[in-house]
Amino acid sequence: MSRQALSAMQIPQYFNTRMLAYPSSARHCSPMRELIRTPNIVVISALQATLRSEGIEAFEFDGPIADTLSGFVDFPRRLFVDDDDYDAARAIMIELCPEEVETI
Repeated sequence: MSRQALSAMQIPQYFNTRMLAYPSSARHCSPMRELIRTPNIVVISALQATLRSEGIEAFEFDGPIADTLSGFVDFPRRLFVDDDDYDAARAIMIELCPEEVETI
């Protein structure tokens, strides 16, 4: 897209097709499920790295706002995984950080 100004009608279409696209590793668009919600950045980082090493892509949500509000409130970060990988990711999470697992 050129550097011209976007009209009000073009903005939603531009963001839906360019900014919210899946990563290049994703071959299909399937639903995602929340794996964990915690303000503990160490748990999020360790779990994301472990999942990546097992071949499971995990996406962190709410990180920037949690960073912004870190001095005022413990704003939780959320980690989402593909619905197809949820059971395997949950098993890894239970093994890695059992204290963070919510009983449902």
